Amino acid sequence: MPTGIQEGQGFSTVFGTTSLTINYLDVSIDGVSVTDINTSDQSTTGGETYIASTLKEGGNITYTVNANLTDQVALYAAIGGDPETITITWPTTLATAGTLPYSGYISKVSTPTVSKGNLITQQITTKVTGTVTPTNESA
Repeated sequence: MPTGIQEGQGFSTVFGTTSLTINYLDVSIDGVSVTDINTSDQSTTGGETYIASTLKEGGNITYTVNANLTDQVALYAAIGGDPETITITWPTTLATAGTLPYSGYISKVSTPTVSKGNLITQQITTKVTGTVTPTNESA
């Protein structure tokens, strides 16, 4: 039996409270990072020294979507709203699905882009708040 993502299988995203009927085309995940804390002082020689912050920065997750008029009012109203649970699901094999649930809010909605002969697209950026915990679940 073949494994891996097959043609026609893609990802889906569900917002916990914002009701959207979006066709998602692409997702871009910044990833998790930490801040570098400079620990150099007057006695440091040879080069600056650093340690990693214990707080992780969840970054942004940006979706490219097929823009539609139905969702514009809801999208613009949701900018800067309270954090909600947002879950990205994608197939990892034919029998399993990975999920990336996170708490976040819509921080930016771009103006739809229109070009001749192509889809009308726009970007929705969400800010991750708190811890991100990916899972790999059996289907």
